[in-house]
Amino acid sequence: MNPLLIFLLLTNCCLAATISSDASSQITSTQSPTTTSNTPEKTSNLPTLILTPAGTLVWNYTVIVGSETLQTLAPRLDIQNPDVFLLDNRYFTMCTDETTTSSSSSSASSSSSSETTIKKKKREDASVTSSSAETSSTITTTSSSSSSSSSYSTSFSTVSRCASQVYFMTRSSQSAYWSTTLMKIVDGIENATEYYRMLMNYIWSKGRYQVDDFIFEVDGIDDSKSSQNVNFTDFVFVGANASNVPIGSLGIGTPMNGGTNLISRFVEGKYISSNSYSLRLTRNEGDSQLVLGGINKNHYIGNLTVFDFIPVYDPTYKFVPESLNGISNTFPVLPISRFGVTSNPSGDSVLFNAEYSDTTTHTGTYPRAAVLDSRTFFNYIPYSTLIEIAIELNAYYVDSFGAWLVDCTIKESGTIDMYFGDLEINIPIGDLLMPATDENGTQLTFENGNEACILRVLPDYSYGYSLLGTPFLKSVFLAVDHEGRQLAIANLNDTDIESPSDNEDQQYEITSGYIPFAITNNLTSYAALTLTVPSSTSDVANYTGPNTADLLSNGDIIRTEGGTNAYSANGAGGVALSGLLGTTTNSNALSASGYTGTSSSKGGAAAAYGGRGSVGLFERCSLYFAGVVLMCLSIL
Repeated sequence: MNPLLIFLLLTNCCLAATISSDASSQITSTQSPTTTSNTPEKTSNLPTLILTPAGTLVWNYTVIVGSETLQTLAPRLDIQNPDVFLLDNRYFTMCTDETTTSSSSSSASSSSSSETTIKKKKREDASVTSSSAETSSTITTTSSSSSSSSSYSTSFSTVSRCASQVYFMTRSSQSAYWSTTLMKIVDGIENATEYYRMLMNYIWSKGRYQVDDFIFEVDGIDDSKSSQNVNFTDFVFVGANASNVPIGSLGIGTPMNGGTNLISRFVEGKYISSNSYSLRLTRNEGDSQLVLGGINKNHYIGNLTVFDFIPVYDPTYKFVPESLNGISNTFPVLPISRFGVTSNPSGDSVLFNAEYSDTTTHTGTYPRAAVLDSRTFFNYIPYSTLIEIAIELNAYYVDSFGAWLVDCTIKESGTIDMYFGDLEINIPIGDLLMPATDENGTQLTFENGNEACILRVLPDYSYGYSLLGTPFLKSVFLAVDHEGRQLAIANLNDTDIESPSDNEDQQYEITSGYIPFAITNNLTSYAALTLTVPSSTSDVANYTGPNTADLLSNGDIIRTEGGTNAYSANGAGGVALSGLLGTTTNSNALSASGYTGTSSSKGGAAAAYGGRGSVGLFERCSLYFAGVVLMCLSIL
């Protein structure tokens, strides 16, 4: 019998499933969307962990580890990883400015101000500086689908040995090694259970299981309305002796194959009733909150919509072990059903194509499965949808950056809209932008004095599946029920809120299989969906349409034009998008390479890729640095 069918039957999914041979395999199913019928259970004592931003892109949590000499560490929030891991000082040295090579999942090189410069074609940890410099070494890999060097495989030849913070086992008399088989402390590192895991963001770590005393400072666990320390003795974690990231993990992901996670200890301690959490990451100044065991209704607006976890099928066994037949429903995966844009000035909206393409071999129709990740700076979406977004924002692709650039002033002009069935999530343009800087962290500006920003959206063909990072997570309220394998999302309430203790009347418990106030989604087609990990990925040719520019080594810039295979932005005969987010300077129909495009009176979009004209946010724009023109981004 098909192993995927066995898995789904055993997990009561009521599926009649088959896996197709295509890399975008889908599960054929009669599953209905999850319904909820419980009554919300109000509470006032949910443990609330206050997260601190590391720059503006990722979040950490401060924990006290050890005995005698207490160690203050700040591992990174990680919603994929169920494990807490800390970098062992015996294998990692503290980073210095000279050894720092900070980078993000699209190789963003970080300065102390967390302003990030993109370098071409790398995928590394989404780590930026907090109080000290963070680093990750360059991951050199060889792609199985290309003879050229690529960073999209798993054959790592370089391991990070520089860390922004390290754990000293010898400083605690309570530290010891741990066997997950015997479920007890063991003598000697050789008797401790070995650990290795790679996540779907390609972050990996290896080491041994250990225990030590952990102190978590939390709000809301009693009626004193003040922070309290929760002490756990023999807290199980991983002492990492190798990793491709420079900072440890505060893992709150779903345990795989009967394991436990950080939240399990709060359940065992009777602080909460289920292995669950909700997450609110703030856009504005203020506290980002991880609420264990429930939700706070103050944290979202509109409908909270629930989705069953979409199964992951991994025939490569990179992320899901062979012992599970490469099949797991423990990753936070949900179905994207559409993209669009909305203009703030007018309120007008445009809905993008229902079909998508990665320009190579894979095409499909939404919904498309996407995994969530709190350690990745970017959203990775289908290439054709990215082009539609770039046109609407009048973004320009710069090959030497490996990213799209826009004028930062566009951040207030509207939203990128993501649809999950009848739920619409509106992401402010500003949440998708970060400053474009040179290698010294100096801000690049346009000729008109406006700052240049990097669009935090990249094509997903390098992964082979879609991934939504922190640009998405900071725009949504997320609730996760690990026991029921469900997650719920809503639009974030980004207005300032009071402290957790002042919001106790809005707290409600999550119970197994039930997220309070979450309504059933209206999608039926996603029940047949799975996220399939491809056996190889494609590093396809970069975009070469009219909205491109090259940065030359001598500082001169040439703009490149599209070739004969000009891309039609919306797949409808080359008709351009409406350009709601810009102001047109040429509303005439444009054509090139056999494609004809039209520009709406609302304007702002380049006419069907291959078209040429002075349209969009800028009639003429140049990137400046130190008084020298670095980039001509004008559309001729």
